[in-house]
Amino acid sequence: MEQFTSATNPIYATKAKRIIAYLVDAILVAIIGWFFLNAFFASVLSAVYMLTRDAIPFLDGQSLGKKMLNIQAVRADDQSSLSGDWEASIKRNILLAIPVVGPLAELIVFLASEDGRRLGDQWFNTSVIMLDEVSQETVNPIITETDIQE
Repeated sequence: MEQFTSATNPIYATKAKRIIAYLVDAILVAIIGWFFLNAFFASVLSAVYMLTRDAIPFLDGQSLGKKMLNIQAVRADDQSSLSGDWEASIKRNILLAIPVVGPLAELIVFLASEDGRRLGDQWFNTSVIMLDEVSQETVNPIITETDIQE
């Protein structure tokens, strides 16, 4: 599923939506941990999901939390999806895997930034955008007036 937005004027996801999406993902990880009574397996599975959640192809490159809130992590330069780009997803989320210090640093930078980009976004040139507020001029028409005249 192709998502369209403006590469020059992205509509950034609100900080509230990003926080809620993260909490949904964290709750999912907690449920996985509770479901699998094997702590090691649950930890590995949870870590893999949290690191790769923005690259999952069958979710269109959105985590479950982002999918619920209709937001998406994208490359900042061209607004393309991270779907299938496991390396980009891992890189932007790796700091969150460092206990206490990583998430705390991410939260401080995220809350202080004007555009709502956290350290992982800034370091690896990604951002999180809204998918439900796409303006008309950003969507490429399927058939243009030129196509009709030809």
